[in-house]
Amino acid sequence: MSTDQPPVALCNYCGLRPAGSHEHLPGVAALNDTPVTVRFLRPSRGGFQHVERVEPEGFVVRTICRQCNQRTGGSYGAAFKEFALQFAASGALAAGHQRAWISLREIQPLRVLKQIAAMVLAAQANLSLTRWSELRQFVLRRDQRLASAERRFYLYRNTSSIGRITSFTGMAFLRVSPPLAPMFFSEISWPPLGIVCSLGRHPLLERMKDITAWGQYAFRSRDSFGFSVPQLSVEANWPLAFGSEAEADRWIERLGVATTVQSATEVDAPTQLSALIRRHRAPSA
Repeated sequence: MSTDQPPVALCNYCGLRPAGSHEHLPGVAALNDTPVTVRFLRPSRGGFQHVERVEPEGFVVRTICRQCNQRTGGSYGAAFKEFALQFAASGALAAGHQRAWISLREIQPLRVLKQIAAMVLAAQANLSLTRWSELRQFVLRRDQRLASAERRFYLYRNTSSIGRITSFTGMAFLRVSPPLAPMFFSEISWPPLGIVCSLGRHPLLERMKDITAWGQYAFRSRDSFGFSVPQLSVEANWPLAFGSEAEADRWIERLGVATTVQSATEVDAPTQLSALIRRHRAPSA
């Protein structure tokens, strides 16, 4: 009789200890602490099918060990919460066509970017420790600045009440003239904050706010910012497709969008196939 056991998944941060800690993605400070319905895409014959399940305590992943979860949350969590609250409080002021003005006062840019990078790492269902080594070290070493601009970070404002989280994926555009280069990215969108981490720059991301430079601040530094971001509605599973599902379908058809996904199930890799997340209404007092 075979005694082979399935390999134990290692923590996406340290790569040493077994993963398994229930990591809220994003954290509970971002109102991710009530039941949610998760709808994701699962490959089927001739395309995809939608599958749904309910998470009773918010959207969680099991890709981080408990020690790393506690360590990074303690170092970056408060700074990210401050940033997220200010971002949410901004945006009422219009800044041009379908854009909103964001005003941030005395935030800690490096800590915020480290927490964003930590969230991106946690969202990866099948992470190569070697390929992600630079970002892992950026997260684990609190004083380390972002070593290169190979991976870039962008913000937009999610005007819907729906979240969307997608593991790192590739996207090609088959019907665009002149041709658009393929892009590789991960998306974490939790209203009203939308985040994209991409491998290099791409024309489709130019309208978003590039915050990669925050990775060059000192750990204790604070700074204030004012900038505009696009206002985009998340309603479809397909990553970076905005508006209603019909509008997303038209965008996919017009550009000939093809997205690579890895084989996974809703149980062991809920983010791999682009999870669409609806928060349940809080019970009445």
